[in-house]
Amino acid sequence: MILMKTKTTNKKSNKHGQYNHNPLVKRFIIICGLPASGKSLAEKVCKKLDIASFEMSKILKNFIKKSSDENIKKHKSKNLRELGHLIRELYGKDFVAKLTLNEIKKRKVNVGVIIGSRNIEEIEYFKNALGKNNVVVVYIEVEEMLRLERWIKRNKNSDPKNLEQANQMTINELNYGITEIKKKADVVVKNNGTEKEFLNNIEDIIYKNIKF
Repeated sequence: MILMKTKTTNKKSNKHGQYNHNPLVKRFIIICGLPASGKSLAEKVCKKLDIASFEMSKILKNFIKKSSDENIKKHKSKNLRELGHLIRELYGKDFVAKLTLNEIKKRKVNVGVIIGSRNIEEIEYFKNALGKNNVVVVYIEVEEMLRLERWIKRNKNSDPKNLEQANQMTINELNYGITEIKKKADVVVKNNGTEKEFLNNIEDIIYKNIKF
């Protein structure tokens, strides 16, 4: 694809130099990985690069907050992870992807990063809706014991409190289909080092896969 350079007065600088968003290009990166792999750190990079980001867990949380569905209301005591599974069972495995696409259209975004896809059905939905050649899937891989330790230490409400819980919750995630995403990912990036190293790697991946 040949890209045309556009003039703008709103240039940003980073280690790659100056760049412009090309309004003629549609390009999305989907960041995936098991819990505590580092997905949410991608949002920091998006802010730095001035790229739109769509964190699917936040979009899901907003939907739950506004929902009048009785099945959801009566399970609001569950944590977000459990409610996410329930909603995907009720409405379909690609339902949160549909909510996310609605947000993308609402914001009229052609270039962005989608964070937190959980199953291959969501990936296929995005590819069909946004164009197969316009979507790059990035899977974050972390050495397992390190990931489990980070997960427990993170200590969010929905996080495991001990290693036994972490292992069981990981099995649930794997059963839900994230393994298929890893198999079909365009890029696999490791996050076994420091946060700074990982942020630099994610920045490189985003810059190389989204054209400016």
